Amino acid sequence: MDIGAKTGHEENMKFFIDDLRLSPYTYSVLSALIEKGAPYEMKEVSFADNRSVTPAFAGRTFTDLIPAIDDDGFVLSESLAILEYLEEKYPAPQYASIHPAKRSERAHARMLLSWYRCGMQALRKERSTETVFYPEARRPDGKPLPPLSAEAREEVADLATCLKTILKPGAPYLFGDRWSIADTETALMLHRLILNGDELDPGLREYAESLWNRPSIQEFVEHPRKPFRSYYA
Repeated sequence: MDIGAKTGHEENMKFFIDDLRLSPYTYSVLSALIEKGAPYEMKEVSFADNRSVTPAFAGRTFTDLIPAIDDDGFVLSESLAILEYLEEKYPAPQYASIHPAKRSERAHARMLLSWYRCGMQALRKERSTETVFYPEARRPDGKPLPPLSAEAREEVADLATCLKTILKPGAPYLFGDRWSIADTETALMLHRLILNGDELDPGLREYAESLWNRPSIQEFVEHPRKPFRSYYA
């Protein structure tokens, strides 16, 4: 049973996830559900040519993409919207918050979440999550991946500057002693570099590797996966 999945007769929120577990946004929403201890029922969706081929999922969202939730008939897609919905449905202090306590820190956290979706396009393309969760994708045809392009290296440099400004020396998380969903997403962004052997600031490497062992992250990372096929093929 997945961490956070509940038993009993209550109607669990349905959580739609890609069957290969490649989506960084599914990874984020799953982490939020686990951290909050929210009840959910996992539903796998298969994709081909970057489109859903699971009939039961077709037409349930406006985008036909995952992640998505169905909360007693209320269907919602887009990970940022889902994260905010979960934060309101399962509020602090009864449940763990996925955002920092201070307003300025929450703003920075949301800035990072938006940046990881709208920016980093070269890095996300050249070091896709396929290379994170399927080791065989790191060496296609037995050859290592090409070095990062100048554009991707510039993105990495900008991100490193930002994170080293926010992350205080010795702090376990971006915003001090308390985890936030921005930490979960940052850990994955940095592991695109770590697992592919790319250069990374030692302090950021230590931060990301420590987070990678968090149970809510490990549930996604270590879950048995189906044989590799390209998500985009």
